[in-house]
Amino acid sequence: MAATRIPIFPLEVVLFPGEMLPLHIFEPRYKEMIRECDEKKQPFGVVLAVDDGLAEIACTAELLQIAKTYANGEMDIITMGRRVCRILEIIEERSFYEADVEYVEDDPPPTQVPSTGLMQLFEKCHHATFQQGPDLGAVAKAPSVSYYIAAALPLELAYKQKLLEIRNEEERRHSLEINLARWLEQLEVGNRARRLSGGNGHPRYN
Repeated sequence: MAATRIPIFPLEVVLFPGEMLPLHIFEPRYKEMIRECDEKKQPFGVVLAVDDGLAEIACTAELLQIAKTYANGEMDIITMGRRVCRILEIIEERSFYEADVEYVEDDPPPTQVPSTGLMQLFEKCHHATFQQGPDLGAVAKAPSVSYYIAAALPLELAYKQKLLEIRNEEERRHSLEINLARWLEQLEVGNRARRLSGGNGHPRYN
C-alpha cells in the first residue's frame, strides 16, 4: 500500500474512529494547518505525544466545522475521528509537522454482539463517573463498540493508545472487559472515600 502524506497534530489525546473531538486552535502553525485542511477538504492525523516522541499509531480527524473564528485568528473547530493509520516517517519541511502514513484496517468485524458482562461494566463505570447511564442506543449503532466505550470514559491515555493499536474488535472488547472491572473497583473505592471524607479528590485510573 502506498504511503499518504497528511498534516499531523501531536496532542495529549488519543482519538478513536467515530469519536467527536472539539479543539481550540491558537498556535500560528496549527491555524495555518487547519486553514489548509479546510480549503483542501483534507484530514489531519491526531497522534499522541509521548515522553520520547510520538506514538506510531494515530487516527485521522475530519474537519467537520469551524465553529468560531476569533479576531486574532484563533479558531474553535469540530472534528471527527475517521481512520487508524501508522506513521512511517515524520516530515519537518513546513511550520507544522506532516507524516507519511499507511492506513491500517481491522480484522473482519466480530460476528457476535458485545458480551453482557462488557455492557454491564460500561453502564456501571459510566454511571459511577458521570452519575448517569450511557446512551445504549448510540452504542448499538456504533461501528466499533470498543472504540465507542473507550471514547466515552476517561481512561488513561496509555491504555487508550494500547486499544487503538489493537487490530481486532473482539480482542479490544476482551481487554476492555478486564480493565473496566479493575477500573470500576477503583472508582467505587474512590467514591466511598470521598463520601466518607466529604472531599473532592479523584482516584488514580489505570
